[in-house]
Amino acid sequence: MAKVTKIYICSNCGTRYSKWLGKCSNCGEWNTIEEQIINKTDVKSNNLLTISPKLIQEINYDNFERISLPSDELNRILGGGLTRGSIILLAGEPGIGKTTLLMQELMKIKDFTVLYVSGEESLGQLKYRSERLGRPNSQFYLFH
Repeated sequence: MAKVTKIYICSNCGTRYSKWLGKCSNCGEWNTIEEQIINKTDVKSNNLLTISPKLIQEINYDNFERISLPSDELNRILGGGLTRGSIILLAGEPGIGKTTLLMQELMKIKDFTVLYVSGEESLGQLKYRSERLGRPNSQFYLFH
């Protein structure tokens, strides 16, 4: 018999919890935390659990394609633009404009699909900010 585990997910913002709460600590909404059952064997079969470290000498790589951004400064900071398929973590003090800066620049990209992942702001907050900054291209996705 397969073992199952329970997780609790806010239906408003998608925040996950290990136990049920009445109010989501991320978006502040009441009674939006819903129980979901996950099969533990499904989790264990995930390829992410089988990744192991490799010696640097054993790693092969091709030249990485760079995607030029509208901002020359961001291109310079990123070593010539974004690397296709890369993940960039931008950290800094709250309120200094990290989200605004990135959304402004990423919303200008027309020829690529963009996935903006936020660990702090809810999807509603990100949507509101994007509307303030202008209209994003049709391939601009948000994830929280």
